[in-house]
Amino acid sequence: GGDSPPQPRAFLPPNGTGADGGGAIVGIATGPGSGGPRPTDALTGQAMALSALARVTKWFAVIDVFIVIVEAVLSTATEELLGVYRLLVLIALLPPILGYVGASWLHSRLVGTYLVYCGLMIGYSAYITYTEPSIWKLLLLLLEVYMARIVMRFFMWLHRLSAMERGVVVTELMAHGRMSLAPW
Repeated sequence: GGDSPPQPRAFLPPNGTGADGGGAIVGIATGPGSGGPRPTDALTGQAMALSALARVTKWFAVIDVFIVIVEAVLSTATEELLGVYRLLVLIALLPPILGYVGASWLHSRLVGTYLVYCGLMIGYSAYITYTEPSIWKLLLLLLEVYMARIVMRFFMWLHRLSAMERGVVVTELMAHGRMSLAPW
């Protein structure tokens, strides 16, 4: 007959190649009588890469929360500014938390919010390194740049997924126990 079963859609990362440098990565079997998408035995390259980037992004968000808390504790804010400073610390904690949740559920807008925060932290770290130079502040600046680079890669990959592709990847990761709020 002329009717062949529909082929699974190939998912490609943003650079257009598979995670191993090869071509398309196929991971979901579909077709008549298949009951819709069903996870294959092993994670696809795309799901594995997204899972790894999500895990790294979650760890970076934890690091950023730690940095904000340490910065708040070590700050020399005056009594007059203490109330405003506490509010700023609470506001500064929000984007890493949103990034953590966004990475946990592959939500590009929440990861995008965290990416903007990473850019602001690079600016802040550059300013602090310029005004009060030290090797530790320079290392923190370099760490922020590296973290922003990885988060940007993750965000770009998520942003290019259609809603259907995102749903398929989320389903696949959930079926393999890879979707959780834990960073490991």
